Amino acid sequence: NQLTGANFLDYYILYVYSSVDIADLKLAAFIQYAIKVIMTIPAILWSDKWGRRPFLIIGGLVMAAYFFVAGGLYHLFGEPNPVLDKPYAWLIHGHVPPCLYLAIAAFNLSWAPVAWIYSSEVVPLRIRATTVSLALTCRWTINFAVGFGILPLFRATKWGIFIMFELFNVKSSTANFVFAPETKQRTLEEVDEIFEHGVPLWKSFLSLQESNRLETMAREK
Repeated sequence: NQLTGANFLDYYILYVYSSVDIADLKLAAFIQYAIKVIMTIPAILWSDKWGRRPFLIIGGLVMAAYFFVAGGLYHLFGEPNPVLDKPYAWLIHGHVPPCLYLAIAAFNLSWAPVAWIYSSEVVPLRIRATTVSLALTCRWTINFAVGFGILPLFRATKWGIFIMFELFNVKSSTANFVFAPETKQRTLEEVDEIFEHGVPLWKSFLSLQESNRLETMAREK
């Protein structure tokens, strides 16, 4: 969640926009944060219907594609920044990366809301409190490291930081496909059963069988 590159775009997006010659930085930032709010709505409405895995896998791949394109454009058309005291060392003149908001839209549609839901659903009940606490600690520790370390890395690597985030997103989507079971419409007791059956976790994505335990419990109430 913290290594997708979304925090880099959130915290230092004005520097990214400045490096590609966007004139109205405030307007560009306003559009980005409006997209952040709007793109969480589909996950709220449909994550229980579509499932957690599709959001995480597809969202990671879309972000990977964005960072690959952005890194390629910086590499092909970028040039050193003649002003040495700027936080960005690489400039693009006349070639604004397309889909500049695509990574933020994909993140807030997928990893931003769904990762919080999934981290509390996917663990067995007997270790749920400890696991969720460790997940939050890890998440905010990495967030702290990203907040302080990414800007020097952006300056030092020029376009390489985009390729780094592309690789993180490809790896995250691959890991979710192989290791992450589907938890939509499952009670916490049913999640325990997923781990006990010994069936490869990725097959839960292919199964068409839906759990009706939640619906049955609702009707009984």
